[in-house]
Amino acid sequence: MWQTQSWFLPQRQTTESARCHNIDAEQIMGMFSAAKNNAPNATLNYLSSKIQAQRNGVVDYLDSLDQEKRNKVIQISRTIGGKQRQASRMRSLQIQEDLSQRIALKWEKNSYG
Repeated sequence: MWQTQSWFLPQRQTTESARCHNIDAEQIMGMFSAAKNNAPNATLNYLSSKIQAQRNGVVDYLDSLDQEKRNKVIQISRTIGGKQRQASRMRSLQIQEDLSQRIALKWEKNSYG
């Protein structure tokens, strides 16, 4: 009965392409475990980035480019990545400042109330 409901069909179409098992998660965890064994001092971010690059084909794409174009793509990526990191850092500092102000206001309220 619920399979004929109007909300079911769009949900079904959305999830049809999803795998019904967790082989992808197991594969990634296996890759992570192997990478951690090969480089025990590597950071989690480094290992994560390396696995993502292997999985999404970035390394193969870069290898297919000639040297000049590869250097240009990498330089642009570094520039954009730096700008994104700076923006993220500024957001983080702003959040910390807002939280500090809220805590100070709360303490002030509690001490006078």
